[in-house]
Amino acid sequence: MRTFISYLIVVFPCFIVSSLQAEVTTDVSKIQEICNQAIESRLKIKQWHVKLDCVNSGLHAESRPITYSFYVDGKRKRDDNVFPSSDGTLTEQFHIQNDEYYFSYQKIDGKIDPTLALYQVENKSRYAPKAAFILDFRAFGFSPYGFGVHDDPIRRTLGNIGAGKRVKTVTMQDDVLNKLMCKRITITLIDSGVITFWLAEDCGYAPIRYETQNSTEGFDASTTVELARYKATDIWVPVHMVEKYNPGIPGQEHQTEYTTTVYSINEPIDAKWFSPESLGLPPGTPVVMAAEKPPFGTPVWDGKKTVSEGEMLLEQATNRRVSGYRYGLFAAGLALISLALLLKYFEAGRKEG
Repeated sequence: MRTFISYLIVVFPCFIVSSLQAEVTTDVSKIQEICNQAIESRLKIKQWHVKLDCVNSGLHAESRPITYSFYVDGKRKRDDNVFPSSDGTLTEQFHIQNDEYYFSYQKIDGKIDPTLALYQVENKSRYAPKAAFILDFRAFGFSPYGFGVHDDPIRRTLGNIGAGKRVKTVTMQDDVLNKLMCKRITITLIDSGVITFWLAEDCGYAPIRYETQNSTEGFDASTTVELARYKATDIWVPVHMVEKYNPGIPGQEHQTEYTTTVYSINEPIDAKWFSPESLGLPPGTPVVMAAEKPPFGTPVWDGKKTVSEGEMLLEQATNRRVSGYRYGLFAAGLALISLALLLKYFEAGRKEG
């Protein structure tokens, strides 16, 4: 009897899983309905502060990792990139977009170089970047190039299942991943590529794993994205991604691995992070500005905003003058108090005499 029970414990789960996997659906409309819910689960993410650590190995591997930090709160966006340059220095680049302007600046080896210009472009200017390279965390890993700068990679991959020119077949079947009931959607491409999603049923069909594989004539490329539940919510976020590329030429293989640190999701981000003031730029830092009404004269950063160099010098002179007045008033007040005490002392002396 005990042997029979042990047999059931081993065999029954396998029977269940095999039964689940046998239920294959090719009805594109049903698959699309599930995929639409998956899209909505990604678009629940409205704000994010995350960091990505990137390590390359193989061809053109860098000796130091690359780090990306992203802050997104509505239309306000910021990314900080830290990467080794070819000359061995460590470069930090900052791109900030708030309600009015787009800013760009960089540091070298952790130091602010006051000779480097702060680039400031008015959002409505024709020189403003049309699509600033700021990660849309919702689409991270779902793009063929890993990064998604907007949610289009999600919509392109899941938003029109079976309609792409490269799509050969689309199937959906039940599966279990990380003890979660999932819909596993497999997209087979005409060029031998395969895309696979695992969508968790109890989490609003949130994607919890994503894989791509393309192997043909010695060429091999793959992407694996692992997601994890964010705190006690039904939101899943990418935590690890590996991209592998092998063109079939010895010595040309390489791999890129991303590890994600999530600081906050759907929480307001302090407005200070969307201003160059947070970079600690010294007053007088030159500004290259594109705006409809730029300041008259040479634009510089005064520590809080962009002004003309003449305005900054005038403000500094005014502050010194005000400080001088304040010092003079303080000294005069101190002298009057001293005089009053001295008079009081002499008055007391006369009364005693």
